[in-house]
Amino acid sequence: MATALLMVSCLEDKGNHMTMLIRPTGMACIYADQPSDTLWYQTTEKHRLIASASWLHPLDDVISEVNFKEDVLYDFVIPMNFDPNTTGKVRSGAVTISAGEYSAGAYFAQLPTLNVIRPMRLLDTYAMEVIPIGPLADSASVTVDSISFTTFGKWTLSTGRWATPEQTSGEPGKYTVRLNLQPYYGTDSDRRDTLLLTSCGVTDSIPLLQYKRRLKVE
Repeated sequence: MATALLMVSCLEDKGNHMTMLIRPTGMACIYADQPSDTLWYQTTEKHRLIASASWLHPLDDVISEVNFKEDVLYDFVIPMNFDPNTTGKVRSGAVTISAGEYSAGAYFAQLPTLNVIRPMRLLDTYAMEVIPIGPLADSASVTVDSISFTTFGKWTLSTGRWATPEQTSGEPGKYTVRLNLQPYYGTDSDRRDTLLLTSCGVTDSIPLLQYKRRLKVE
């Protein structure tokens, strides 16, 4: 578990008051299985942290132990813990640095998805949604491909109907997993498959596509 960090410095100009958020700037985007991050800010004020959502947990015990003094700037790095997002939707919340007229707020958005790198996805930071570029697509004769992802928890990966991962579980981290694909002899239509990646109780779908076999033209 991370530990809160506190640093202090004296102000050159006496009588100044301020609260300044350093991190995150804007809306911090976190993945569904991400367990932690940090909240970093500076303030001259006695204050407390107020979370607007039950899945946000600032570890702020260090604040109650500080004897706040005039003309001193306090630098706080507070660990933030998050519950896994199993809702299937993007959810957002705020942590208010409650210091009267010198208050400030930090904002977090938690995606409903895991960090799947291949097949590629885009993150729309305006709409706060993950946009799949498409399935992992292969020709009918291709028998080897791979997927890539990063998880924050132990993970499992299902086996598909015609796609078999060489690794189906692992510890937290970044992985590239080789897929063994059955060749496809169908000529009428493409075929699809889905692998299920699970971490911290969150399951994400990884779509696969195999194109139909092309008929030779004499």
